[in-house]
Amino acid sequence: MKGVSRVVAGLAVALAVALLLPGCFSNDDGGAVGSGTGPATASLGSRVPPAVRRRGTLRVGMVAGRPPFAVLDPGSSTAKGADVDLVTQVASSLGLKLEVTNEADATAGAADLSGDKVDVVMAGTLDTPEARNGVDLIDYVAADQGSAPVAMAVPAAQPGLKVALMAALKAMVADRRYEAILSRWNLAPRALPVITVNGTPP
Repeated sequence: MKGVSRVVAGLAVALAVALLLPGCFSNDDGGAVGSGTGPATASLGSRVPPAVRRRGTLRVGMVAGRPPFAVLDPGSSTAKGADVDLVTQVASSLGLKLEVTNEADATAGAADLSGDKVDVVMAGTLDTPEARNGVDLIDYVAADQGSAPVAMAVPAAQPGLKVALMAALKAMVADRRYEAILSRWNLAPRALPVITVNGTPP
């Protein structure tokens, strides 16, 4: 329980800091870019941990209310935004279906991550030392104004999942799908992909 509490507290603090930076990004309320079209290559799929590969889904906890990363569509109550487009491409590249859980806040997302209800949490978390308790943070968008990078959280006890996610993100950078998504949501060139773990290149 102490480990769960550390994860919840760390991500909650990081999200609170992120919400204080409303001027860092602008919003675009358009639709998804290239949803589900990423190439699922054998080399990327082979990196997926066996348990996740058998399940066939990538479970993502998504905290909405963070334009342009994730907002709820009032008509469908589903999340849309840059995070949704990015993780849709990641799942497709790994040969997995995407399962999104709408999380009430970062605390709920951290609890689901600790309880193995989701594999990844995307909550607008900023990669700070306080946010790294019990999780690895994959930094995937560099915020401007010198702030910490925006990161997705994966359990520290799942290094294989981290490797697979990193490989998929780097493949998206290489073929420019990543750039297209960031541009679609007005996140480029001011917020370029950094793709590091806990602030350090892997």
